[in-house]
Amino acid sequence: MEKTINDLMIEFNDLLANSLEFKNEKEMKEAANKLKKMKNEMRNLDNRVDFDDDGYAGITNSHEMGREGGVNLSVGNVATKGNIQFLNSANLEKVYTNKDNLDLGKYVKGALTGNWENASNEMGQFKALSTSTGTVLIPTSLSATVLAAVMNRSLIYKSGVPTVDMPNGNLTIAKVTKNPTFGFKEELATVEPQDATFEGVQLKGKMIYGLVKVSLEVLHSAANLSEILLQAMSDSIASSIDTAMLYGSDVNGIKGIFGTEGINSVEAAAVNYIPFVNAVGKIRQANGEPTILGINATTDTALNLLADTTGQPLNAPKVIDSLNRIVSNNLRNNLGTGLDEGEAMVYDPNSLIIGNQVKFMFETSREKGFDDGSVWLRVYSLLDMAVVRPTGITHITKLK
Repeated sequence: MEKTINDLMIEFNDLLANSLEFKNEKEMKEAANKLKKMKNEMRNLDNRVDFDDDGYAGITNSHEMGREGGVNLSVGNVATKGNIQFLNSANLEKVYTNKDNLDLGKYVKGALTGNWENASNEMGQFKALSTSTGTVLIPTSLSATVLAAVMNRSLIYKSGVPTVDMPNGNLTIAKVTKNPTFGFKEELATVEPQDATFEGVQLKGKMIYGLVKVSLEVLHSAANLSEILLQAMSDSIASSIDTAMLYGSDVNGIKGIFGTEGINSVEAAAVNYIPFVNAVGKIRQANGEPTILGINATTDTALNLLADTTGQPLNAPKVIDSLNRIVSNNLRNNLGTGLDEGEAMVYDPNSLIIGNQVKFMFETSREKGFDDGSVWLRVYSLLDMAVVRPTGITHITKLK
C-alpha cells in the first residue's frame, strides 16, 4: 500500500529519534541513508515539507490544503492549515531541550522551602519565572520531562497519534469520507464528474485538570522527590487522557473512540489470537493498515501463556507479531456479568488526531495547605481528540 505523507513523517521522525541512540557505525550509516531517501520521498509528495534545526520533519504554511502542492488526500487523511506535529517520548525533549539539566524535585523543593542547596541552575530559572501572586511556574523543559513520562504511560500518546496546535482554542479539520471514482472511457465520450465527499471535524480545547498534594515532610526530606512527583503526575494525567479519549467524558463532551460511529468491532469467544487477526482483517478490508495493538496486562498475560499441544509457548501469527504491542491498563478488563471480560484495540494512529490549545502547564503555590502541612501542584491542559478514519480502528470486546 502506498504511504501517505503523514505515514512518512511519522516513520522519519521516529527513525531520527531512535538513531540518536545508535552506537554501531553500520547502523548509523544505514539510518542516515534511509533518512536521506525518505526526505526525498516526502519532498516529492509535498513541497511544503521542511526540517527544523534538529532535523525533524514538519509541514510549513507555504500552501493551504487543496491548492497546488498540497497533500494528496486518501480517505480519512487529515487536512489542516497549521503545522502537524509528531511528538513522542523519544523526540519531545529534543523540542524542549533541558540544556541546564534542571531537576524537578530540586526546583519544587527550592521554590517552596527556599532551600537551593546544590540547585543553582534551578534557582536561576525560578528567579526568571517568579510572579507577584505567589504562584510558582515550572520551566518548559521540566514540563516536557513530565509530558515525556505521560507519553510513555498513555496508550494514545505513546502510539504516535498526530497532534495539531489550536492557538485560537478551536480548529476545524477536513477529512475525506468518499474518494472520487475514476475509470477508463471511450474516445470523446462524455464523462459525468465525480466529486470527493468531505466532512468537517471540529476540535475544541477541553480542560484536563488535576492537583497533586505533597506533605512538607516529603518535600523537605525525600531524596527521590523528583521520581515520586514525576510518577504521581504522569500516572494520573495518562490515565485521565486515555479514559476520556477511549470511553468519552460526560464532563467536557469528549465522545471517545469507542463511542464513535463507524469503527470496527470484534467479539471474542476466548482469549486467543483469532479476534486479533479478525481485527486486523476488518481494517485491511477498508484499505487501511494497522500498526498498533493496545491491550491490558491481564489479556497480555493470557496471550503469553498460550501453549501448543506439547506445552510449548504459542507463537503469535505474523500479522499480529508485526504490530507494536502496547500494554495499558487504561483499557478495561472488568466488563461482563462476571466482571471478567476485557477489551483491546487494533488501530492505525493516523486514524486519530489530537488538538492542543494549551500545552501542559505545571504550577505550585505556597498558599494552599496551611491547615494540614502540605503543598499543592496544579497541572492542566486544554486539548481535544477526534477520530478522522473510523475504519482504521477495531474495538475488541469480550476477551475472557
